[in-house]
Amino acid sequence: MIGNTLSIVTQETGTLHASAQAASVITAATPTFMVIFAWLLLK
Repeated sequence: MIGNTLSIVTQETGTLHASAQAASVITAATPTFMVIFAWLLLK
């Protein structure tokens, strides 16, 4: 629960301070980073 909340808050903060193009890339890349970090943790 805390990890999910922290992830959403940091993503919203990052997209707030970024341009529209960068914010869309950040939002679209989130599932990719989740898979990579899960693979690293479960390896």
